[in-house]
Amino acid sequence: MYHAARDSAARDNILRFGPFRAATGGFAMERCPNEGARRDTCATPSDSLRQRSAIAAALGLAPPFRIRWHREPADAYDGFATLELGPITTDDFLAALQAATRPLETIVLVDARRTFGGRAEHMSRALSSLFERQGLSRSLVVDSSTLRVLAHRAEKRLTIARVDGPVDISDARALEGALRSGRAPLEAELRATSIVQISPSRHASAVAWGQFRADESARRLLGECFARWLSRSLGGLHVAAPNDTIVRRALAADRTIRTRDLREVTGMLDIAVRAPRGRIESRITLDRATGAWYG
Repeated sequence: MYHAARDSAARDNILRFGPFRAATGGFAMERCPNEGARRDTCATPSDSLRQRSAIAAALGLAPPFRIRWHREPADAYDGFATLELGPITTDDFLAALQAATRPLETIVLVDARRTFGGRAEHMSRALSSLFERQGLSRSLVVDSSTLRVLAHRAEKRLTIARVDGPVDISDARALEGALRSGRAPLEAELRATSIVQISPSRHASAVAWGQFRADESARRLLGECFARWLSRSLGGLHVAAPNDTIVRRALAADRTIRTRDLREVTGMLDIAVRAPRGRIESRITLDRATGAWYG
């Protein structure tokens, strides 16, 4: 269900769909079958002992990545694709959102006055000036760079809408009204392509919520977020997002990826994707050398 802005601060964590427990498993490496062989006969991108130790330590601390994919309204076969995922940092989520959406869409920070203090006298001079220049009703029209800066100043849940084309005050009021009443904003503003929420977090502990008019948009964001979680789990190594086919077949459902289920064999990272109750539903593979995904 969409989370209304009038909820108290105590409900800001309503997006969470279960506690995240740190995984205790390690990173399973396959040893070279011939210890006396030349290093180039069995070398992998993570062959350095120091790099292996760093990755294993990172994986031992990384919590599992959890996905919940459903539709709202739940009783409608054509309900909006709705996604909950995490843990993820606010910075990673905003970067994934930018990578997953079209550049011509307008970004609206819905009911930004609530997020940044309410009355004008409670806001800094810079924020007051920003509202004077770019404010619509109680919302703000921003670009991606301004959104990232503001996210670091937010102490309450951010609600971000993407709208196809320019917006005016009537569009902002429609989104704000839906937020207050608990209605789906995608129904209130027909040009809105997505609406997302995330509680600010400097650490990889936040859970994000999103609703999308197109399933492909939801899958694109899911793939980008998963790649960033995996990158952090691997000690910051770059990971390309999986393609739409991989996301649709393996990730776009209620799924869990545990760090102890990551196994590398000669440069290929095998990832077990589990159902909520723990059984393995599928496996996907990342070629660490080329960045290609298989599954």
